Amino acid sequence: MDHIPQSPISNVFYCGICSLPPEYCEFNTTQKKCREWLQKNNAALFDQLYTATTEEAVAGLTLTPAAKPKDASAKLERKLEAEAEKKRKTQVLIKTEKRKGKKMVTVIVGLDVFGVDLKAASKLFSQKFATGSSAGRSAEGLGEIVIQGEVADEVMDLIVEKFPSVPEDNITIKS
Repeated sequence: MDHIPQSPISNVFYCGICSLPPEYCEFNTTQKKCREWLQKNNAALFDQLYTATTEEAVAGLTLTPAAKPKDASAKLERKLEAEAEKKRKTQVLIKTEKRKGKKMVTVIVGLDVFGVDLKAASKLFSQKFATGSSAGRSAEGLGEIVIQGEVADEVMDLIVEKFPSVPEDNITIKS
């Protein structure tokens, strides 16, 4: 049999706080305590690990001028124009739908585009008309409010009165 050469066993120094070699203490949650313990118990190794690397890191730093920001004002302006155009094109649709038997509900779609809080509007409609009202998302993903009862005309008047961000021209009633 061939004789396999064996390397000499090395003596590894372990941290008294986290029980890892000091080179790995920086990856532990007790790094500050480990540094203090190492400085107190093995100053030479502390200097080798922390002082030398800190000086080299500071020496290796260079200052570069900050990158100029891109034309943020033009980008913001385009975004605001796009939102305004979306608001001009969006219609608030008020429609009545038949449910079980003779029951009717009024559905309002498109108020969220104009910044109207759907839950607050639903609560307002519920209190104003003394009926049940709920806010949610339609199958298309649009915000909608469903009000029990046939109150389409009254809802339009209330929207115009309470939500000035919604132009009256953008409100459509569909039977």
